Amino acid sequence: MTVNMKIDLVGPSRRGLATGLNEAAGYTAVGVTALVTGYLATSYGLRPVPELIGVIFVVAGLALALVLHDTAAHVALELAQHAKPLPTGENTALAATFARTSWRNRSLRGASQAGLVNNLNRCGRSVECLHRPCPGRAGSPRPPRGSGRGHPAAAATGPDW
Repeated sequence: MTVNMKIDLVGPSRRGLATGLNEAAGYTAVGVTALVTGYLATSYGLRPVPELIGVIFVVAGLALALVLHDTAAHVALELAQHAKPLPTGENTALAATFARTSWRNRSLRGASQAGLVNNLNRCGRSVECLHRPCPGRAGSPRPPRGSGRGHPAAAATGPDW
């Protein structure tokens, strides 16, 4: 939604710039937050100081929600400046839109499939550990003592991890 609001603010001629700035700001914020949280965790321990970053973000988000306004007026102004498209007689019902974006329009079909694959990849990586143990994860089974890992003397004292 934020990228749509930024696009509404800059108008049709600078949509690419708005999208690029939105992406850059998002990734920069994630990186800086990870850096600050890591520094605070190293300096003060895991609790409660690094968690305060989240509290700060919640308070800032609520404050901005009270101060900032919706961009509906910008959209109305832009729509008023452009001629209304001629009605094409296209059905805009959910089933018709699904069929158009999934099968009929090649560009939309490609974008839909790319989004689906992206989401499946993301889901697959996060669900992967639920189906099989991940190395280093708490609760993962360890190899039995004397399983042949490391030096033969390790069998007497346990694995070498």
